[in-house]
Amino acid sequence: MNKLSFIALFLFLSCNNYNYTKDDIIFTYQHHIGVDFKTKTIEVKMIKYNGVLELSKDEENKIYSAFNKSGIGKLKGEIVVSDSLPITPIIYSEFKIYQEGTLKSSLLINEEFQKKQSSVNEQDRIADFRDVVKQILDRNKSFKLAKDSLDRYIEKHNLFEL
Repeated sequence: MNKLSFIALFLFLSCNNYNYTKDDIIFTYQHHIGVDFKTKTIEVKMIKYNGVLELSKDEENKIYSAFNKSGIGKLKGEIVVSDSLPITPIIYSEFKIYQEGTLKSSLLINEEFQKKQSSVNEQDRIADFRDVVKQILDRNKSFKLAKDSLDRYIEKHNLFEL
């Protein structure tokens, strides 16, 4: 392989990888908790909660590696990940992917979606990415604090999830 072919291949493969200065991932967890990975902030609008997301370098690398491996940067437009059309309201999570400040894709994922074993279709890749992000956030102290604050608010005010 000559140098020009190698450079062209490298540029093609890397063009949709996460770019720390130009890209942003905003994750909305089950309608209420917003996480901005670029600004490292957590927001729960319902209770006017704002916090700082503290991620280790290893956690960040796992998220961005999953972003790249799943091909999330290549997706465009609005994509709904669900097994079927729901009859009742669903609990979902959402990723909004921005590149250079412009919304590139919006990924809405039904929390009950079950990926197929050994499948590599678009919905399963998106679900894989969601699972990596959720595993990291579920162990994260700052994210747990936001979830606990929301849970206490819901319990105190006798609210229920829709």
